[in-house]
Amino acid sequence: MTMSRSSSEIRYAVQLEISGALDETYYSTHVEIKEKKIEGKTYSVKGTFEITPFLSSIVKRKGSFVAMLDENLKVVSLQITETGTTQQ
Repeated sequence: MTMSRSSSEIRYAVQLEISGALDETYYSTHVEIKEKKIEGKTYSVKGTFEITPFLSSIVKRKGSFVAMLDENLKVVSLQITETGTTQQ
């Protein structure tokens, strides 16, 4: 029997993957998980993200995501939908 992973561990793995996919830094990427399901040995998560420059409150990019992770928290699939950006 495998141990269930915490939301923090899952959020960390997804945050790393999103920041890499969008060519942004990990520290500027903020992820909020809205829904988490465990299906066998995989995790399915849905949520939102925002990209804010370091020490700023201006949202540079934002959107939603759907991700599937295996039992080792390796991202198997990731779908990102950007819903807004700002020009600086």
